[in-house]
Amino acid sequence: MLEVELHNTNFHNYFTGNTIKDTQLLSSACKKFSDMAIFSDSSEEFSQFPDWVNFLLSFGYRWPTKKTMSRRIALISMPCDSPAAGLVSLGALISDLKNQNTNENDGHYESILRYAKQYLLYCKDCQMRCNPKDKNCGYTHEAKGWLIPEQHPLQEQLQVIIDRTTLKNKISVGWLSTDPNDIRLTRDLEAISSNPQIVSFTITNEFACAPTQIEKACVIIEVAREGLGDNITEILKNTREITDNILLSGEGDTVLFFQPKFYSNTIEEKISFDGLEKSLVSRAVYTITKTPTDKIFSILSNTILSENIRTSGGFYDNAEKLSKYTFSEYTLSLILLENKMLRTLHISWTCSNELRVLIACDEGNIDEQIARGNINPLDFIHVENISRSKIFADQFLPLNSVIHVLIYSEEDLQVKSVNSNLITTLDKLGDIQESGWFFPEDRTGQAIDARYIFGKELSVSKNSLGFSIGPYESSTVIEIKAPNEGDGLPGLESGGCLIATAAFGSELAPQVQFLREIRDNTVLQTESGSAFMTGFNQFYYSFSPIVADYEMENPVFREAVKLTLTPLLTSLTLLQYADIDSESEMLGYGISIILLNIGMYFVAPAILIMSIKKRI
Repeated sequence: MLEVELHNTNFHNYFTGNTIKDTQLLSSACKKFSDMAIFSDSSEEFSQFPDWVNFLLSFGYRWPTKKTMSRRIALISMPCDSPAAGLVSLGALISDLKNQNTNENDGHYESILRYAKQYLLYCKDCQMRCNPKDKNCGYTHEAKGWLIPEQHPLQEQLQVIIDRTTLKNKISVGWLSTDPNDIRLTRDLEAISSNPQIVSFTITNEFACAPTQIEKACVIIEVAREGLGDNITEILKNTREITDNILLSGEGDTVLFFQPKFYSNTIEEKISFDGLEKSLVSRAVYTITKTPTDKIFSILSNTILSENIRTSGGFYDNAEKLSKYTFSEYTLSLILLENKMLRTLHISWTCSNELRVLIACDEGNIDEQIARGNINPLDFIHVENISRSKIFADQFLPLNSVIHVLIYSEEDLQVKSVNSNLITTLDKLGDIQESGWFFPEDRTGQAIDARYIFGKELSVSKNSLGFSIGPYESSTVIEIKAPNEGDGLPGLESGGCLIATAAFGSELAPQVQFLREIRDNTVLQTESGSAFMTGFNQFYYSFSPIVADYEMENPVFREAVKLTLTPLLTSLTLLQYADIDSESEMLGYGISIILLNIGMYFVAPAILIMSIKKRI
């Protein structure tokens, strides 16, 4: 038993002033004011602090610091059972009590008033009609969506992993939920949640999930190592009994649509879902018949996904599209958490324009674009915008739809700019009112972690999702660009030719680059050209996203657009040979090009039709 008796609670009189500095050891203070505390261990008589107690108190006293707000962990090894943790905590408490405002009632009242004002501001921002005289203010349905941003158990994800070390890119779209109504399972699989030995259950057709049987898909069950036995033979035997009972008895085999066959059993280190803990698991792998991802996704979505998810659009439409990609993969996982079971379903696709063993990411060279530092997750799924599920439309749920980008490199990188809002912290709800990019870790290094949060918005365009990276420099300031600065929105600086990009497959296609160069280096160099582009952009971007989307969906239409653009591209080559040094020359050449295209697209076909009619 440990007892520390404090005789004087006016600590700031002891630990402030010129004689005692914060950096001074607490032991010195205790010796100087020996009447303030005495010590007793195991019901012994009270006495002055021994040296080991002084050390622990001093350690706790010096541990808090204003230099950093990051979490720190310390480990103290003692030769026997001791109240080390309590003494360290007591030292930290004494350090905090030296503050003159520790027991300041007025300051406490001001803090409460400040929090109340912030709350009323949040109510105003979320358009809640809040009357301070109303005793129920703050507890209306509208307010709940704001105060509890993650009350919905379902989350949809779009993840892009750009690995420059392996020259591979992986795209994944999927859902996570703890609600059995979102991802429905059979009674036998639901029973896994009550089995404390099971860590996770996974069905996947990921390539080489069974390394020696790449033509097979897999069922993977992870069992907690503890309690399985003291030697390898016993561990493997007990693991096999547990996993066979799940898969090969009852209705387990019928829900999987195939007959699992045991493949291997290994003992591996497992990182917890939150990434904070490591443990050993016994992993049993069973092989099953491999079904194409688009077919299995159709089966799984109609069987286990709720109708609400399937019919609410959002990321589901992109997952369905991704499932039709050649060599796409599916993964259905059940992860046992402390008090519930997390259900996940993901459709993923791995590509590379530099490794011939993998399918190309697109018809252009997206890797070159990445090498230039231009990152946009929607490039990989070939869409101009992405919308959230309608499930989240009626509530403020900013964290339930996440676009996640991970970039790995052999060199130190740095985030240079974003084409949207930059979210610096997630400490309070006010931080995520607006949509934007959030970087949870350091924005520099060989691994960049970027997450786009929708805020109050229900959709985001490709233009706003762009951000740039580059080699590490001393400056860590991230430039916030307007959406029209290099991202394709109507504007003078730069913009994307959406129809041409969709037709020729990439922004790096020679035809698209040619159009961009004509615009930037010729048309926009004069006031008349800039004025023309302003009006043209307002007209062009009113319909081009729709046309571009249809091009991506219809290959025949895309080829037709290519043929239609050929005369335009041919006529614009004339501007390469023109020496435009004045406004009048720009107007002259511009009008000439417009008249030439009118002749090619309208007059010539009309003359041809009239000639045919006369012959008939």
